Amino acid sequence: AKPVPKGKAKVEEEVEAPPPLNPQYTGASRWVVPAQGAVELVVLFQSPEVGTFTETLGFQVLGGERLVSVPCTGACDYPHISTDYRTVYYRKVKARPPSPSVSRQFIVSKGLFEFGPLLVGKDITGYDTGAHPANTAKFRITNNG
Repeated sequence: AKPVPKGKAKVEEEVEAPPPLNPQYTGASRWVVPAQGAVELVVLFQSPEVGTFTETLGFQVLGGERLVSVPCTGACDYPHISTDYRTVYYRKVKARPPSPSVSRQFIVSKGLFEFGPLLVGKDITGYDTGAHPANTAKFRITNNG
């Protein structure tokens, strides 16, 4: 290899990153890591209580005396459903229009959703497959937790 002149960095060849490993539970507590290699470790977290939990994972080379500690933090919380009308309702108007037939719109000034006419007197068959589109509305439910 030719010496690199001062002030100029040596350009290394690009090495292709290995493909991501598929996480699989093996229950193993020992791994063989090849030289210049890596082992993907998947940590599963579950808690019956709400809160933030911190534990330390310890790793050691077989026959070695050095312990490597890796802090691991997990958080558990209840879902927080968005209550912002801008994200929940697809159709919204600032004030109720003067026409009597307001249907499937959120009225911002009143803070309420106008459902419009109901399915009274209509055939019930097919309502779950969208047979009556004038009597259906979509809402967006978002978890902000």
